[in-house]
Amino acid sequence: MTRKLPLIGDRLPPLALFKDPTQYKHLYAWFRSREKNYLLEQRIPWLTFDAIDFLKNRTSVGCKVFEYGSGSSTLFWASFNAHCTSIEHDPAWYTVIQDWLAAINNVDIRLVPPDPESVTNSGEDIDNPLNYRSSAVGFRQSTFRNYVSQIDGFPDGSFDVVLIDGRARPSCIMHSVGKVKSGGMLIVDNANVPRYLAQTGRYLEHFRLRRFRGIGPIDGAITQTNVYIAP
Repeated sequence: MTRKLPLIGDRLPPLALFKDPTQYKHLYAWFRSREKNYLLEQRIPWLTFDAIDFLKNRTSVGCKVFEYGSGSSTLFWASFNAHCTSIEHDPAWYTVIQDWLAAINNVDIRLVPPDPESVTNSGEDIDNPLNYRSSAVGFRQSTFRNYVSQIDGFPDGSFDVVLIDGRARPSCIMHSVGKVKSGGMLIVDNANVPRYLAQTGRYLEHFRLRRFRGIGPIDGAITQTNVYIAP
């Protein structure tokens, strides 16, 4: 997923590039990612650069993908002629991405906004996948049950890849684990955020984990993309 951001020409490279020599190789990619619409034009997902390199070598042509959060990742899967179902909650961004996908036939992009009912208890546990909550600004009183449940319409083992990079990620994990094919990948971006995995570890305990901790596009902050490979 990515958002439309302008180039910030006077920004210095992130300190993370110099503190970790394994990340310095991504300096040029980071600079280019700052350009307006560069990730969309080049079909580069907004994940850590090391995770992107891993996926380039592991994604197969014609694979089946389900993703929470649309954007440059959707175009990345299209590069492999993937059959992609993409769930988006933001109407404005949905319209933008529809334009970018106009010439692509294998994408089913769905606009699924927050549920109409509001959360009455503001203290409800956002880490609990049964609560369908998001900590994002503007959605503290919303739930995302319908958004998360879009994957339920597919049989178990339907997808080669499930990417979780949108709202209510603990709930997305809970609903997605059974939908990944044997040997397929379940990807959780920003996995360094404790609440995403605080109460979902039991769903992933049989998956083989590949961690990709490092910098990603745009802001260059140290983050982590987890790739869970289904048994």
